[in-house]
Amino acid sequence: LIDIASTYINLDPKDVENTINQSLEKMGLFVSADRAYIFDYDFEKGVTSNTYEWCNIGIDSEIHNLQNVPNDFFLQWIAQHQLGNAFYIKDVNALEEEKDGELKSILVAQDIKSLIAIPMLDGDELIGFVGFDSVRNHYHYSEKEKRLLFLFGQMLINIRNREKWDNQLRLQEEKYRNIIANMYLGLLEVDRHDYIVYANQTFCDMSGYNLDELKGKQATGLFVVEHQKNIIIDKIIKRNENKSDSYEVEIINKKGEKRWWFISGAPNYNDKGQLIGSIGIHLDI
Repeated sequence: LIDIASTYINLDPKDVENTINQSLEKMGLFVSADRAYIFDYDFEKGVTSNTYEWCNIGIDSEIHNLQNVPNDFFLQWIAQHQLGNAFYIKDVNALEEEKDGELKSILVAQDIKSLIAIPMLDGDELIGFVGFDSVRNHYHYSEKEKRLLFLFGQMLINIRNREKWDNQLRLQEEKYRNIIANMYLGLLEVDRHDYIVYANQTFCDMSGYNLDELKGKQATGLFVVEHQKNIIIDKIIKRNENKSDSYEVEIINKKGEKRWWFISGAPNYNDKGQLIGSIGIHLDI
């Protein structure tokens, strides 16, 4: 578990799938399983689907056969998981036909002799389970192994939550980048020394420069007429004091044409709350 946990530290989001598959293999081999897998519960649709799977050498994959399986086949299974308990079958052949007929038929079709399924709970929400099948031989899980598997399940919850949060952040970033890229106001981001970090397309159109020409240049020296540079210096001081304001300033674009811009400026912070520069919204008036 320590070895597996260390692979999740600073994990790149694009490596999540491979890392989960590798950890399933490690835990599967540790408990002498022939197949290890993760299933997701979808209680709105009333189905359960296999999302990750590892198979030992010579063991057939079942992931493609186990998509959108009706939850009615797993009622005893789900009932135990909702209580936070493992669902453990020491001997599949010992299941009663009258009571567990549908479940037994699914497991026998996969040549499963023993299995254990550990619930994956995110707080009080049951989202799925991690399971281990024994195909070649029956297997008895000790209490120690069950506790280890529960810890492993919680680790998987944490990494899947991280993957979900990373995806949400990426979608939010794309959303706001699209808004910034397409709005009819020029956006300019500069560092604490007034060097340009980013500009949207509208700002490029207003100034006459493309983004590559702007990046790394000092904004005041590039645009602002000489007798108004003291205004920008005063605004940089205000941003360093965490102050926002709006003002008008005369500039010269790439063609040498004079323009008046109305600028709304605000301090810009990183994710640690540290001031890293300022952001200005520009309107050509």
